[in-house]
Amino acid sequence: MKKTFRNLMAIAIAAMAFTACEDVPEPYNVFDDEQTVDDGTTQAQGSGTVADPYNVAGVLAYVQTLGTAESTEQVYVKGIVASITEIAQGNYGNATYTISDDGTGNDVFTVYRSKNLGNTNFTSADQLAVGDEVVVVGKVVNFNGRTPEFVQNASYLYSRNGKTSGGSSETASSDPKGTGTQADPFNVAAAIAKCKEIGESPSTEKYYVKGIAAETATADASFGNASFNIVDVENGEKFYCFQVAGTDGKKMPSGYTIKKGDVVIVYGPIYNYKGNTPETAGKSAAYVVSVNGKSTEGGNDNPQPTNNSTLDNPYTVAQALATANSLDDNATTTDSYYIKGKVTRKANTADEIGPNSEKKYSDMNYYISDDGSQTSELYVYRGKFLDGADFTDYEQIKEGDEVVIYGQLQKYIDARNGNAVIPEVKNSKIVKLNGQVGGNDNPNPNPQPGGQGGTLNGNVLTVNAAEFGFEDKANATNATFVDGTKMTFSKASGSSDPKFYGGDYASVRVYANNTITIEGSKKISSIAITTTAPSGSTKYNGSDLAYAEGSARVDVVKESDTSIKFDGLNSNNVTIVNYSEVNSGNQLRISQMVITFAE
Repeated sequence: MKKTFRNLMAIAIAAMAFTACEDVPEPYNVFDDEQTVDDGTTQAQGSGTVADPYNVAGVLAYVQTLGTAESTEQVYVKGIVASITEIAQGNYGNATYTISDDGTGNDVFTVYRSKNLGNTNFTSADQLAVGDEVVVVGKVVNFNGRTPEFVQNASYLYSRNGKTSGGSSETASSDPKGTGTQADPFNVAAAIAKCKEIGESPSTEKYYVKGIAAETATADASFGNASFNIVDVENGEKFYCFQVAGTDGKKMPSGYTIKKGDVVIVYGPIYNYKGNTPETAGKSAAYVVSVNGKSTEGGNDNPQPTNNSTLDNPYTVAQALATANSLDDNATTTDSYYIKGKVTRKANTADEIGPNSEKKYSDMNYYISDDGSQTSELYVYRGKFLDGADFTDYEQIKEGDEVVIYGQLQKYIDARNGNAVIPEVKNSKIVKLNGQVGGNDNPNPNPQPGGQGGTLNGNVLTVNAAEFGFEDKANATNATFVDGTKMTFSKASGSSDPKFYGGDYASVRVYANNTITIEGSKKISSIAITTTAPSGSTKYNGSDLAYAEGSARVDVVKESDTSIKFDGLNSNNVTIVNYSEVNSGNQLRISQMVITFAE
């Protein structure tokens, strides 16, 4: 920081000059207000964009203007790593460190629980070092009014020593291009700029926007639309295509999939939703013009590859990770996979499994990798022992053991840890341990998945909320019951994912416009649901417009404030839609579900 330089000595010199001979010139710049002295503090610089990132002094000044609120938009900050608190590998994959303008511990900005290059997990301690020049991008806050930092789990390392995730200096932004017409669509950068110009009210004019799908998305079975982001370049700024319909506004075919990397053109009204998300406006108000130059009406020309893993030729952990990461958030594969790897560590402790344990768990949480190291691990969630038997001893598997497991893959989003992505195997069993198979050398190639909750009594399957097998306060996803009946919960066109809450009032919360798809082991006749009790005047028995689709559409029958029913379904596959004209209220809190099968 520069300070104006004045002192009494200068005034004294001026006075002496004034009393001397008039031919003596005045001392140079004695009264010049611009004369400065450097106190060693760096000046604030930058505007927080990728082209002009804040320096640390700049972001420190910026967060002071926010009070205790988080920034609404991401900012880019450039600095030198001054200290590293932690580089968490494995599931979390984030790092906490400080940066400053000169690399010292003075005037630092904290990077708190931040991801690695390309917004990926840290997998090694050598991926960041003190003295590295970095650019970090994310939301910032003056936490509690006294700790300037990046918001927890809301930032990532944009570049390290001049290189981005691709190992090059290519930026993840692009120049705005296009006019938004059919002949000259906006690119993502231009669409984002237009949305910021339009503001928070949907545009009256419709625009064409072209980009690359940033993730894989499958059309909602009920509404025939899909939501996904598009970008100009990998890891670039995103434009959100919100519940866009198929070509010409028609429903996308059942199972239609837009794959990551597909070139997509969408058409419709756009706006800057809530001032921070450039996107298309309205459910099915915009539609997909083309995917890779083709309409959506004919379905996918290149469907996803089928599962070709076998006991003798299992997937590697790397292949399993790639398959899991290609799924939608919290989605689970329909097929089960054979996967070979080495046990790297166990997530359970000895007091949880075994005859002398306190908790006596019968399944094991553990990690496997291809080389036995804790790099590129796959999490095995509640896996069973050989042939699906219960674990009876903590030492039945050890670090370094080679296993072949058989189970479904899931891309689990850990909402309790900043939506960390955890590729995992669920409903699994070990079929080979250190080269030895169990008593069944040829497992059923299409077994029913695990998660054997519920009670079957004749033609009636009864499932309590806790028997779905979901984690407390986590998204409700997929479950399989004792008779093989499968159930899939979906956000569909709702604004929130279904969730499970445990405790004394355990329930699966199905929000407005969420769906439940049930694949019965036999033809389903009726479904009765018991819900949690009302809270005051608020009922939790779902929308009055809810319906189920089996062989025909059946409207909900509300028998009481805590009991609803769908009768006359007559189908092996039923979808319950908690339909509402608005995405608020109308919660369906399921404490028990009773499925009656046809005789």
